[in-house]
Amino acid sequence: MLNYNSEIHIVIESVYISASRLLPTMLKDIAQDSNESQDETIKAIVSYSSYPKNVCPTTCAVCGDSASGYHYEVPSCNGCKTFFRRTVLAQRKYECKKGGKCFASLPKDRRCSCRACRFQQCVAVGMNPLAIQLVGDARDNHMLQEIISKRKYVDNQEPGTSKESKSPLPRSLYVVENAMDRLIEELVYVEIKTEKFRKSAYNPHPKTVPRLEQLITSASMLSVGERLGPMPNWPLPNRVPTLEEIEKVRAGDLTPLRSLEPERKNWFLFDIMSSIEWAKTFSVFHKLNRQDQIVLMKAVVLMCFNVTQAFFSYEQKSSTVIHPDGTTPPVLPSMFILNNPMRENFFKVCIGALMRNKIDKKEYVLLKALILCNATVEGLSPEGQQILAAERDRYNSALFSYCMAARGKSGAPSQYAALLSVIDILHYQTKIQKDFHVIVAMSRPSCLKVKLVEEIME
Repeated sequence: MLNYNSEIHIVIESVYISASRLLPTMLKDIAQDSNESQDETIKAIVSYSSYPKNVCPTTCAVCGDSASGYHYEVPSCNGCKTFFRRTVLAQRKYECKKGGKCFASLPKDRRCSCRACRFQQCVAVGMNPLAIQLVGDARDNHMLQEIISKRKYVDNQEPGTSKESKSPLPRSLYVVENAMDRLIEELVYVEIKTEKFRKSAYNPHPKTVPRLEQLITSASMLSVGERLGPMPNWPLPNRVPTLEEIEKVRAGDLTPLRSLEPERKNWFLFDIMSSIEWAKTFSVFHKLNRQDQIVLMKAVVLMCFNVTQAFFSYEQKSSTVIHPDGTTPPVLPSMFILNNPMRENFFKVCIGALMRNKIDKKEYVLLKALILCNATVEGLSPEGQQILAAERDRYNSALFSYCMAARGKSGAPSQYAALLSVIDILHYQTKIQKDFHVIVAMSRPSCLKVKLVEEIME
């Protein structure tokens, strides 16, 4: 017979369940952000000045905020980088109501409120529109041609300059840098959608959750997060099942589970679902055949699950796992403590690694993508291994390049190694979870078993 704490763990994965109905239809994949709809006018341009590319920038040359790296040849923040790119691609023209002098007259925190002056400043400090990967012919983009012509005019006015004396970086380097920026932007965008999905009012009953194969072939559910909005009545207090509830569940009576608050989620199940929905947004996932998709999900979902929970907790400045509803994993039963080599540190070890190395969101999303693209998973077909290996190389290169840009030459190698070491921690955590699941499954009533969870824990 298991002791009281062990019995708690038997029902703990299923006790946090609501009776909310499952949405009748799957919604379409994530949509792209809508662009801004105002016009912009280019007022002036000064000559391009070279910035030291071997030094990690600290200040955005456009707005003065913290820079995230070199974007379009200029030290800049993500906001100004994205603003410049969208404005050029959409060929928007804005008009300043203060004669184009906002950056000279307004305080720092209000300068960017004027889009016309912000774009004028982007051009003035040397942002290069040629570094933007365009859709279609560059000759059809009149704004790009206007910026280039003004830059050429200024360059010709500079004494002692000529085409021979100038040595701009090769176009290929611009493309590589821009491709990395876009790759990271896409990953961050998907992660934000995943966070909204975790916080949403979507809360299906475990018995209605489809099996793994059905789940991976259906459309992505991430857009449900915005459709339904956030879950009401959060944060919630932690809840531990009573002895009476445990006895009822053991006897096959699911009434205690059905009577729980509808806003209380079963986080073990829901975050498995969240990780699968996140993986389905990757084009590489859909290049795999069905069997490879299933094999891959069984191997990496728990790792993605654990790193997602760890980074969310890290952002909340918590040293242990905390869920979006404010609850923490229940008190571990003595059975888990005795069979877990990490003991009480199980829910802290990954967060500790993130804290020690001060991992930022961009490093996190690249790391998570690396975890997904694991070509060494046993059971993958040779074709699947090749597809995942090529994609993993792309994310690997982007991660190291980002470390170089964000940490500098001296700090990049150690940061890159620290990020890869997190994967080893996640491997170990996954093994412990699956081993313990085998022990618990021997005593758990069949009525509490969820098919999706059982498939992932195989």
